[in-house]
Amino acid sequence: MTASKRGAERRDKTMAKAKLEVQAARLGGPIPAQPAKPKAKPRHIEDDHQAAYFRWVDQKAKQDTNYGYIYAVPNGGKRIGYEAKRLQEQGVRAGVLDINIDVKRTEYTGSFAKFVPGMRIEMKRPIVKGERDPKISEEQVIWLTRYKAMGFITCVCYGWDQAREATEAYLSGKADIPHQWEPAP
Repeated sequence: MTASKRGAERRDKTMAKAKLEVQAARLGGPIPAQPAKPKAKPRHIEDDHQAAYFRWVDQKAKQDTNYGYIYAVPNGGKRIGYEAKRLQEQGVRAGVLDINIDVKRTEYTGSFAKFVPGMRIEMKRPIVKGERDPKISEEQVIWLTRYKAMGFITCVCYGWDQAREATEAYLSGKADIPHQWEPAP
């Protein structure tokens, strides 16, 4: 912004205030308060999707006990100073994936059987046209790689619906699990 534009904005604000003072003097009262600018709502879209996913999981758990072995790891969020240090001392680790499904299964390929200890899901907000795409952090890539090396199915799901699709496919024993994460070549 140029200096002349800033000067014009200041003059406009001064003029508006002067008009209010004149109006208040005519009415014999104080200057009316300026309406406060509404604060932007904090956006917790990923949190909302994870909550929707767990509402669905809780409903499914009433019919299938395997859904009772699905849980979240509350590792996300920004923390400051003392709280961050305290949580790190208690074992909170950066990048740990959001959702654990601790239901083992065996996959059969021809005459070979492969033991799968469970599935891990990293939940991201859905991709929205015109908005910046959600990113996977370096720490999350490390955890995805670790779990995959241990035999877990690892998925990155953009929204609760993708997480539901992956979960249903895994728990129903399907060989092709949607939204699986693969390391970059």
